[in-house]
Amino acid sequence: METIDLLTGTVGVRKYFDAVVCGQDVTESKPSPQIFLAAAKKLGAPPEECIVIEDAVIGVTAARRGGMHVVAVTNTHPREELAEADLVVDSLAELSVAALENLLNIPMPA
Repeated sequence: METIDLLTGTVGVRKYFDAVVCGQDVTESKPSPQIFLAAAKKLGAPPEECIVIEDAVIGVTAARRGGMHVVAVTNTHPREELAEADLVVDSLAELSVAALENLLNIPMPA
């Protein structure tokens, strides 16, 4: 948590986060959805109303297992490997509020 606090404080973005969860807050690592579910709980949000932004295949899988919507960014993996996500983008600059709102309106897969 110290590293997260240092980084978010240094770049001045900490004020934009209502909740922060780190590996020390959970006992299971991805692909377990535990870290995402812990974040949702801290926010008081049901998983199906959450959107996870991930750049790793295992993270996409974890978010899906948690019942969350997923945006995957092709920073570290090709688009094909991230296909389990609801939306795959090459850059966060491609995202809009409308695109995120649209994700919350799509039914979750069974």
